[in-house]
Amino acid sequence: VILCYDADGAGYKAAEKAFVQLSKSSIVVRVVSLPLGEDPDTLIQQEGIPAFQERLVSAREFFDYQIDRGAEDLDLSSIRGRMQFADRIASTAVYIEDPVVLDGVVHKVSTRLGVAPASFRQRIAEGRQKKKREESFRPRSAPGEDAASGGGQAEEPYRIQNNTVAVLCQMMLTDREAR
Repeated sequence: VILCYDADGAGYKAAEKAFVQLSKSSIVVRVVSLPLGEDPDTLIQQEGIPAFQERLVSAREFFDYQIDRGAEDLDLSSIRGRMQFADRIASTAVYIEDPVVLDGVVHKVSTRLGVAPASFRQRIAEGRQKKKREESFRPRSAPGEDAASGGGQAEEPYRIQNNTVAVLCQMMLTDREAR
């Protein structure tokens, strides 16, 4: 799939969101870079269809796009900047389930950022643990009902999936000494 969003911050966020959804289905995502202030419609009007088709052919893989965009926002010449950016990219890479694709991303990102592959892999593992914890505390919706829509029914309470956390919560509610 080739994504083509405006070159502003909203377009970047939209590309990240689309990547997250598409990567769940192991779909390879590439991104067309547009000049700032341009959108696909105006670019086709100004440059013509063949020029826009050339942009589609030269679309970059998602993580190359993400690294290039991040280089605009952070100082990647500093260790701190590279580590912050490695964390940002790892938070997106956690959605990649195919191990071969993930290996490729780890290699590409670690090479481009100058960080050890093992360090980047560790950041991804930590991001997956964080994602799993966050998902375990999300409210669950009734079957066939979207949690955001409400569906006119009362929202189901949070379900705690970690037994240790459930026991600690129960102790806090029922045991005076634990309070």
